[in-house]
Amino acid sequence: MDGTSSAQLPDGPRPAFASIKFLIRDRAGQFTCSFDAVFAAEGIRILASPPQAPRANAICERAIGTLGGLTHEYQIAA
Repeated sequence: MDGTSSAQLPDGPRPAFASIKFLIRDRAGQFTCSFDAVFAAEGIRILASPPQAPRANAICERAIGTLGGLTHEYQIAA
Protein backbone atom coordinates (compact mmCIF):
# COMPACT_ATOMS: atom_id res chain seq x y z
CA MET A 1 0.00 0.00 0.00
CA ASP A 2 1.23 3.47 -0.75
CA GLY A 3 -0.12 5.14 2.40
CA THR A 4 -3.07 6.88 0.70
CA SER A 5 -5.97 7.54 3.04
CA SER A 6 -9.52 8.49 2.24
CA ALA A 7 -8.69 12.08 3.26
CA GLN A 8 -6.10 12.23 0.46
CA LEU A 9 -8.44 11.08 -2.30
CA PRO A 10 -9.63 13.76 -4.72
CA ASP A 11 -12.93 15.51 -4.02
CA GLY A 12 -15.93 15.06 -6.25
CA PRO A 13 -17.62 11.99 -7.70
CA ARG A 14 -15.67 8.76 -7.44
CA PRO A 15 -16.77 6.58 -10.36
CA ALA A 16 -14.66 3.65 -9.17
CA PHE A 17 -16.78 3.41 -6.00
CA ALA A 18 -20.10 4.50 -7.52
CA SER A 19 -21.52 1.04 -8.22
CA ILE A 20 -19.90 -0.89 -5.36
CA LYS A 21 -22.32 -1.77 -2.56
CA PHE A 22 -20.45 -4.55 -0.71
CA LEU A 23 -16.88 -5.62 -0.08
CA ILE A 24 -16.53 -9.31 0.70
CA ARG A 25 -13.28 -10.17 2.44
CA ASP A 26 -11.80 -12.80 4.69
CA ARG A 27 -10.78 -12.21 8.28
CA ALA A 28 -7.04 -12.09 7.63
CA GLY A 29 -4.89 -9.93 9.86
CA GLN A 30 -3.68 -7.65 7.06
CA PHE A 31 -7.11 -5.97 6.88
CA THR A 32 -7.03 -3.25 9.53
CA CYS A 33 -9.79 -1.05 10.88
CA SER A 34 -8.49 1.83 8.75
CA PHE A 35 -8.86 -0.38 5.65
CA ASP A 36 -12.53 -0.93 6.48
CA ALA A 37 -12.99 2.77 7.32
CA VAL A 38 -12.00 3.87 3.80
CA PHE A 39 -14.78 1.76 2.29
CA ALA A 40 -17.30 2.58 5.02
CA ALA A 41 -16.72 6.30 4.36
CA GLU A 42 -17.87 5.67 0.78
CA GLY A 43 -21.02 3.87 1.98
CA ILE A 44 -19.69 0.42 1.09
CA ARG A 45 -20.76 -2.34 3.47
CA ILE A 46 -17.98 -4.73 4.61
CA LEU A 47 -18.92 -8.41 4.71
CA ALA A 48 -16.31 -10.63 6.35
CA SER A 49 -16.31 -14.36 5.73
CA PRO A 50 -17.51 -16.51 8.61
CA PRO A 51 -14.86 -17.45 11.18
CA GLN A 52 -13.56 -21.02 11.04
CA ALA A 53 -14.98 -21.50 7.52
CA PRO A 54 -12.03 -21.72 5.12
CA ARG A 55 -14.19 -23.12 2.30
CA ALA A 56 -16.28 -19.92 2.27
CA ASN A 57 -13.28 -17.94 1.01
CA ALA A 58 -12.54 -20.52 -1.68
CA ILE A 59 -16.16 -20.51 -2.88
CA CYS A 60 -16.19 -16.69 -3.05
CA GLU A 61 -12.92 -16.59 -4.97
CA ARG A 62 -14.25 -19.14 -7.47
CA ALA A 63 -17.47 -17.16 -7.99
CA ILE A 64 -15.55 -13.88 -8.39
CA GLY A 65 -13.21 -15.51 -10.91
CA THR A 66 -16.15 -16.82 -12.92
CA LEU A 67 -17.94 -13.46 -12.90
CA GLY A 68 -14.73 -11.64 -13.78
CA GLY A 69 -14.18 -13.93 -16.76
CA LEU A 70 -17.74 -13.45 -17.98
CA THR A 71 -17.60 -9.66 -17.73
CA HIS A 72 -14.25 -9.66 -19.54
CA GLU A 73 -15.80 -11.70 -22.38
CA TYR A 74 -18.71 -9.24 -22.66
CA GLN A 75 -16.33 -6.28 -22.74
CA ILE A 76 -14.38 -7.86 -25.60
CA ALA A 77 -17.58 -8.64 -27.52
CA ALA A 78 -18.96 -5.11 -27.13
